[in-house]
Amino acid sequence: MANASAQQEDFNSQTAATTLASAVRRRFVCRRCGACCRWPGIIRLTPLDIQRIAHFLGMAEETFLDTMTELSPERTGLILKDDQSRPCRFLDEGNRCRIQEVKPQQCRDFPEKWNVSQEFQRLCQGAWIEDRDQDA
Repeated sequence: MANASAQQEDFNSQTAATTLASAVRRRFVCRRCGACCRWPGIIRLTPLDIQRIAHFLGMAEETFLDTMTELSPERTGLILKDDQSRPCRFLDEGNRCRIQEVKPQQCRDFPEKWNVSQEFQRLCQGAWIEDRDQDA
């Protein structure tokens, strides 16, 4: 009987450790350094991105499409028209995104859903922190 009790206690300890480990999540805290907005590349736009940004800027969607988007290099969708040798057109002098409230999904997902290079990680001033799930 003592052996069964010890096994149950060991099982309970392992279960608690597993539950605790799964309750810890990492999330990225942006410090608004602007490194990601200066990194070379393209910004893909979803139909919802286009609708939200155009409305936020007080533009008709058609005007936004004509003046601020272009076909992606692989011709599979629209991207933000930008000179890739300079920062994003929506980054202001204070490293603030002028369309923060409606920024494209690609920007919202960065860097958490991206495979980010070591070079970029050295430039970015943001930090990964561990969050404990309050529901666990």
